[in-house]
Amino acid sequence: MDAFLASLPAVYVGVGGLITNPAGEVLIVDPTYKPGWEIPGGMEAGEYPRETLRRELAEEIGFTLEPGRLLTVDFSLARPARPRPSIMYLYDCGTLDAAQQASITLPAEELSEHRFVAPDALDGLLPGRLLRRVVEAVRQRALGGTADQENGFEPGAARLAPREMIESVD
Repeated sequence: MDAFLASLPAVYVGVGGLITNPAGEVLIVDPTYKPGWEIPGGMEAGEYPRETLRRELAEEIGFTLEPGRLLTVDFSLARPARPRPSIMYLYDCGTLDAAQQASITLPAEELSEHRFVAPDALDGLLPGRLLRRVVEAVRQRALGGTADQENGFEPGAARLAPREMIESVD
């Protein structure tokens, strides 16, 4: 049995929160430890996804939000940049009012900046898989559903560009 267990793949698991403002713009953050923008989230060993997200949000934006409905689950195979498969959860963490937006406090050692960006303007800021996941999460929030994604796409679905994904909600 030990040989069997040892043969199973190690899987990276991460969690993120879709947070918007009343205009529907998505909160993104700029990590100091790597290039590019992200959404708030992360993962540590020994935590459940919702538990991690509560903690990460408190650390990354300075206050606690309760993760709501699961919007996407995205599985990706191993690739050269990340030699383990990954499972990424993205939860609806709501819409921040003006007071909440003004109270965002970033940990300077981890995040240098935050901004709210319209979903159709995220292309070029977020990397491809994360971009597709976030855009699909925005779409699923509007539809009231949950997406099962593979590498940021729904299995067997047409590979829509992010702008087309948003426009397909109408």
